[in-house]
Amino acid sequence: MSQLDAIKAKLATSAEGWGAVIDGVLNVRTVSHTKSAAATNALYLHGFVAPCAKPESEECDCQIKVLARLCPTVRLVAVSITVKPVQEGGAA
Repeated sequence: MSQLDAIKAKLATSAEGWGAVIDGVLNVRTVSHTKSAAATNALYLHGFVAPCAKPESEECDCQIKVLARLCPTVRLVAVSITVKPVQEGGAA
């Protein structure tokens, strides 16, 4: 396997992004590709809908500011997830 193939294989089973820690626990339903999107997901979980003119923009931080104001105990954290294949009939 070439170095490029090894990198492709690793990327196919891993992801990096942002998530929200709510009540001391990382809530996987908030994990997304940008910090702003994770903030939006956390707001939804708390019952808030805060419109954003540029929801996919990396530069827009309005959702992060709204989350900080409405849910000051929620923390946004960087996450890295690696999927390990499970062998049939047993643990990884």
